[in-house]
Amino acid sequence: MFATVTVDAVIAAVRAAGRRLISGGSCRTATHAIVPLRSAPGFSLERGGRLAGRYQRPRFTGCEWITPLVNLLVAGPGNAVVIDLISLAS
Repeated sequence: MFATVTVDAVIAAVRAAGRRLISGGSCRTATHAIVPLRSAPGFSLERGGRLAGRYQRPRFTGCEWITPLVNLLVAGPGNAVVIDLISLAS
């Protein structure tokens, strides 16, 4: 099975040395991330299973004075996602 999801990432809070650097949820991706997902053969929505993929996380905005640092450390390619779906009947 193949699926594509669109997501936004938000950094809700960052602290360093006891000092709050980001708070309030304004630090978020500037655009949506497109995440392609694949499953192993035999996957079924009824039985559940694992979906996995890799995607590029877009640049962040609204992170105040540490926006360049956030983009250096967090934005970019090679981010992994794994989603385990379970059957409602379980």
